[in-house]
Amino acid sequence: MKQQTILILGLVALLIGTQPAPATLPPQPLAAALTVTPTPLIEPITTPQPTPAPKLTPLPISTASPEPITRIIFTGDIIPGRCVAKKLLAANDFTLPYHYIGDTLRNADITVGSLDGSLTDRTAPIMTCGISMNLVGPTRTVEGLSYAGFDLITIATNHIKDCGILGCGELAMFDTMETLARAEIKSVGGGKNLDDARQPVVIERNGIRFAFLGASEIYQTYAAAETTPGFALLNAEHITQDIARARTMADVVIVLPHWGTEYVAAPNWGQYELAAKMIDAGADLVIGNHPHWVQSVEKFADNKVVAYALGNLVMDQEWSLETQQGALFEATFRGKKLEKWNLLPYHIYDGYQPRWTSSEETTMIFKRINAAFDLPPLSLRRYAKR
Repeated sequence: MKQQTILILGLVALLIGTQPAPATLPPQPLAAALTVTPTPLIEPITTPQPTPAPKLTPLPISTASPEPITRIIFTGDIIPGRCVAKKLLAANDFTLPYHYIGDTLRNADITVGSLDGSLTDRTAPIMTCGISMNLVGPTRTVEGLSYAGFDLITIATNHIKDCGILGCGELAMFDTMETLARAEIKSVGGGKNLDDARQPVVIERNGIRFAFLGASEIYQTYAAAETTPGFALLNAEHITQDIARARTMADVVIVLPHWGTEYVAAPNWGQYELAAKMIDAGADLVIGNHPHWVQSVEKFADNKVVAYALGNLVMDQEWSLETQQGALFEATFRGKKLEKWNLLPYHIYDGYQPRWTSSEETTMIFKRINAAFDLPPLSLRRYAKR
């Protein structure tokens, strides 16, 4: 009944023009490894009660295995427009979204985000909360991204060409890329043509080269073509080729897909099939977004992992509890190998500010991930492997 209600709300939102602490999770299966005491769902916290920031202690480097330790943190969707822009412009402070989680983001060796909108000053943001599907935001949004220590942003999302003026979508995308570049934040997944958009971005840390690829299957109108700017279109043929090419350039390959069905906890069958193909092609880690809910995490052989969606990070979707929750994905590499991973859950307050969840809400989020892990189609694939 709850899923039906959420789907109905999502349909209503679309009709009116809307797009709609920390814990260490062991590898798959989550449901078998994470044991919690069942608790009833709780309502969103109305009075902010943030818990202290996560205590992230570096792993000791064994004298017998001197490979360097590299921590990478990934986030959910960041919206720069609508109510977010309205509130941050009113406060004249674009760092506000990151005041509670900023230390954790900055302290990572590499911090990676997903920008679900464009950054341009060619037009004013459409600051009608929850009404417009145009998510254009001001270039000042980058002040918050810099404050939070982002190193790389995927712009392969279905709002990268949003613009309030007819015909300025491509310019809005280029403005976004230039704005990020001026702030020394790399962008991936978009370009002046399809070949440019498919190029990996390589970041070296601790002597290890990490290659990142961004691609989207959502709203293909914004996809790049042979001579047309846009995002890299996510399909099996292209992404497997791109992973193979990235492997010749780097020690670790990470894919950032924008995919899936909005407002559900369980990924769809197409995501599961494509995830397996990306891992088989040589991806070490796949971190997806777009559904606006935290979704399942799946572990493959050799400790390769796919996190299907991390939910929202900065978003004004206050119409459901699930859209107000998200999780950072913390990946710890020892040398070239993913050694462990964590999910760090948070609750979004005031439509723009994530704060670490209480233990009760953390339990709720993990229970939902566990439940999604046991739902079709993933449960069917797991059964077929037996």
